[in-house]
Amino acid sequence: MKAGVITATRGEGGGNAVGLEEGPALGLIREAEERDAVGLAGIEHIYNLDALDFFYTASAPLSREVWGEEELLGRIVRVVRATRPEIIVTMNPSAVEGNHGNHQQAARYALEAYLCSGDPSVSPEHLEEGFAAWTPQRILRSGANGTGTTGPDSVAEGYVPTVESDLVFGRWDGTPSEAHGKRWSAVKDEAIWTYETQGGLSARAVRQIRRRSRARG
Repeated sequence: MKAGVITATRGEGGGNAVGLEEGPALGLIREAEERDAVGLAGIEHIYNLDALDFFYTASAPLSREVWGEEELLGRIVRVVRATRPEIIVTMNPSAVEGNHGNHQQAARYALEAYLCSGDPSVSPEHLEEGFAAWTPQRILRSGANGTGTTGPDSVAEGYVPTVESDLVFGRWDGTPSEAHGKRWSAVKDEAIWTYETQGGLSARAVRQIRRRSRARG
């Protein structure tokens, strides 16, 4: 399958674990880290919409206001119509504990784009550019809330979602990747480590210490 990534901001409003860069300079570094990370999974198409990343907030409405209300949504709809994805996967749009307001709003925009990108009356200028209205077949969110054991033979069997109406699809990180010659869980670790400004090097060091500890028994 082919996949692409839409990113609302470059992350320039966050911290820097490895240097003194901040603001736009940090945003360029973080964009490069993201491209390296998703590139490990073979993803080549990244659409950075250049919205402003600002201080940490738990408020999705504030993020929407700073990002220009409907303006950013129109850009997302344009990418959907241009690339015509079958499935959209986004983050959790809910205001649960610890969920960044920017993440909430980005997910809400994804849901809105899923619902309205097939409506030709929404952003009709896209049609004038040659793009047709397009409705993806399904929208999913990553992660799940619930309890139960998982594994290679029963990834989702026995998993009880917190919200009964949730339909949970499981995937096993331990599946080998033929292209990489290693398990996808190892590829995911390497992707996390590329985010050095967000502590990726520390995460790598912790993993290596744990491996040495297990080796010593």
